[in-house]
Amino acid sequence: MGVYVWTATGAGGNWTTPGNWDQLREPVGSDTAEFTNSSSAGTSYEADITSAIQISSLEIKNADADVVESSAGSIIVHNDFTVEDGTAELNATNTMSYVSFRDGGLVEFSVAGALGVHKVNFDDGALEGTANVSLANALVIDTTAHIDAAAGDTVKYLGAVTMKGAAIQFGSADLGHGAPDPTGTVEIAGTAFTNSSTGYTIDVTSGTVISGAGSHGVAADGMFSGALEVDVSAGATLDVGHFGTAVTLNDLAGTGTIKDSSDAVVITLAGADFGGTFSGANKLYVASSASDVLSGNLGTATAIATGNNTTLDLTDATGKYSLTSEGAGSVLKLGSGTVNHITGFDSGNLTIDTNFNKHDVVVYKTGSGYEQMVIHPGHGAATISIYFFGLTSSDGIVVGADSNSHMEISYAPAEAHAAAVEHAVAEAAFVPMDHGLF
Repeated sequence: MGVYVWTATGAGGNWTTPGNWDQLREPVGSDTAEFTNSSSAGTSYEADITSAIQISSLEIKNADADVVESSAGSIIVHNDFTVEDGTAELNATNTMSYVSFRDGGLVEFSVAGALGVHKVNFDDGALEGTANVSLANALVIDTTAHIDAAAGDTVKYLGAVTMKGAAIQFGSADLGHGAPDPTGTVEIAGTAFTNSSTGYTIDVTSGTVISGAGSHGVAADGMFSGALEVDVSAGATLDVGHFGTAVTLNDLAGTGTIKDSSDAVVITLAGADFGGTFSGANKLYVASSASDVLSGNLGTATAIATGNNTTLDLTDATGKYSLTSEGAGSVLKLGSGTVNHITGFDSGNLTIDTNFNKHDVVVYKTGSGYEQMVIHPGHGAATISIYFFGLTSSDGIVVGADSNSHMEISYAPAEAHAAAVEHAVAEAAFVPMDHGLF
């Protein structure tokens, strides 16, 4: 039993060559193999495993070290397999008792059994699949985990996820090691998620993150709904298509893409400031008392609903969308995007604040009556066309504008009795209001 340190820090070499170790013998059995030395050539060095090895512990602790296992190799580690700063490339089925990635350590894998069957611990380490492969190991995140797939590959992480740390990052596995481009598809497909963290964030920095279907969406749903903040960067995609029937994205940020490939998931937003794109028939719900800003492209079929006392700022949003309210006290700020229709604002006050040069709004009345609706077309010269459908003589609508704004108001149904239409128009008459009232 001894500690054997790799010394071939120039060009590297084969694991089994005695001269590559400080004790001039290959470590075996109860020995520990360590990679602690920096490169003597100014670049990383390789230790190649091309046959079966069996040791007590394997510890990679230098950023220059790269332990590369070929498909003809195999590794049995009876105790600790630790990648603390360097890189391990695993391309065969192995047996390991304890696996830990720390302080920027990176493990690349291309086969399902590369890390054995036991749990994998992340302490600011990274794991990247480099083939279309599934990994069944449970994932335990002690601080920060980088979880990725190489470009063109789909990697399924099937194990339960335990969150104890502060952050999960997707699409960022390189960590200075020259890893394959981590822009593939990561599928979080575990059936269990446990959170004992005091609060964590999720960053999708590149590639695509999706959920497993059915019961295999539990880990992804819990992971994303439990995060204090979710950031999707430009060029990255979060596909919520299999996140059960609903997912909550707290403090959504970034300029990437949110996609619902199943068109069946309700995405609850709470505190969003998101400038990215929505792709697919997304169903968005603004949580009660939340204040959200969406300034990107809302796509062509996005439906947005709001809870009580919400503020939804769509001033800079583009695309074609519809709006529905489930409660009182909502404030909408509309921009140059195309609104299909606004409906359901029947139980309380609604303020539509439009600050743009020209816009059309269609308002559908669906309930018994509006308590009050205030439509404010912004400050300065503006033209807004408002179309009301389904009004009755009991509805009270107040339309306010600056004195130099122009309002065009239409009412429907046109087939209604003339007296009823006249009454509805009278009840919803245009009322000019001073700038200071808004």
